[in-house]
Amino acid sequence: MAKAHDWLLLPVQGDLAIVDATVGVQVGTLRGTETSANANHDDDQDEEEDEGLDREAITAYAMDHTDQMIVTCTRNLLLQQYSLDPATGVTKLVKTWSRAGHTLPVTCMSFHISNAFLATGSVDGTVRIWDARGAFVTHVFKPFQGGDGGGSGRLSVTAISWKQDMGQLLLAIARDDGSLAIHDLREDNPNKVIILRDHVSAVTTMEWWGNEFFLSTGRDSILNLWRIVESKPSDNKKKGNKGKKINPLATPPMEYRRIQSIPVYEQVEGMVVIPNHKHHSELRVATAGGKGIVRLWKASVVPGQTPELKLEI
Repeated sequence: MAKAHDWLLLPVQGDLAIVDATVGVQVGTLRGTETSANANHDDDQDEEEDEGLDREAITAYAMDHTDQMIVTCTRNLLLQQYSLDPATGVTKLVKTWSRAGHTLPVTCMSFHISNAFLATGSVDGTVRIWDARGAFVTHVFKPFQGGDGGGSGRLSVTAISWKQDMGQLLLAIARDDGSLAIHDLREDNPNKVIILRDHVSAVTTMEWWGNEFFLSTGRDSILNLWRIVESKPSDNKKKGNKGKKINPLATPPMEYRRIQSIPVYEQVEGMVVIPNHKHHSELRVATAGGKGIVRLWKASVVPGQTPELKLEI
């Protein structure tokens, strides 16, 4: 059955506006520990808050995949969970989890498609994985220093993205230095991480396309397309693995090979992989840049051939 409403969350000067995207009407607002429906803002109050540091300003937020739960993080690193009525858009504070555990503001959050895990990324360079049902931390991922990629040298987390697959727990973490780290939560070895360093500025978005391809964009004005292949360990590595227990739930060792780099001629701030249920052999991607231009890219995916993204619009 089709949904009656599609809810859109928009950050507005420290608030989080709840908008009914079907009609373009704001129905409510979240503000720190306060919730108001059909709220009217006082411009004078907003100007006073801008003069000082607003500790209750919301810096990051995420909605689960049922569109019925929202988790926010404020500037003072407080995580709060709200319920969302799917029929009316009315929100209600359910519980306060705890302090986020980061040392600097949280800038991005994302739910796994199962809604069992929530990832929070911070300016301090770390990503924490939360059990969304028990509100406790299960993993902490720190940046890997070194390498020959990256332009800024800073390790702030700029974006996080889960692979939209119920059977996998893969998380991509982008940082301000242009690096990408792909973690498997089912991997027993915490140092077994895929590191990609082909961007020279902050990575802003990344997404998987099935099990075959991975895409990433950044403020270096580049769209990268990667092919995912199963890596083949050398004979020496095979010998070294004798006698070791292998986690049957872990994803097999994979390798990400860059097959195309496309200049977009503006800093890319957003990207969406567009589902195509009629043509499964067609990869379609929309990018949005700092100049306000939305571009549509398309590539035909043929077995045994290397796809090439081309500008459609």
